[in-house]
Amino acid sequence: MEPQKSLEDIREKFEHWRATRKNRSERIPAALWQSAAVLAQNYPLHSVAKALGLNSNDLKKQVQKYRGKYPAQARTQSDFIELSCDMPSMASTEYIVELADPSGARMRISMNGNSLDVKGLVASFWSRER
Repeated sequence: MEPQKSLEDIREKFEHWRATRKNRSERIPAALWQSAAVLAQNYPLHSVAKALGLNSNDLKKQVQKYRGKYPAQARTQSDFIELSCDMPSMASTEYIVELADPSGARMRISMNGNSLDVKGLVASFWSRER
């Protein structure tokens, strides 16, 4: 199933649950929390919380609860872009490198030119213990 379609499907399930629940204080069913937690492995947590009408802190707790039990869906296209910091044309360019792994760990690097050892930072991110 395509991740974008999944977000829409889960949003519709949350809307249906909210429309059919007996009272406003009824707890969100575990199956819906599980679906939201799995989605948060493919999207930024805040974006999932906003799309589903959830509290970000509550969703974060659920992500931690379900982490490892239900693997994230594989993305259908790669977001990989190779950067070569040796290029003279990048000397005055601002750029951002964002990394995310299946466990939900994220790293964002914002820099000007080739002043940082991006290759070393990226290697460190991917080789750390999980």
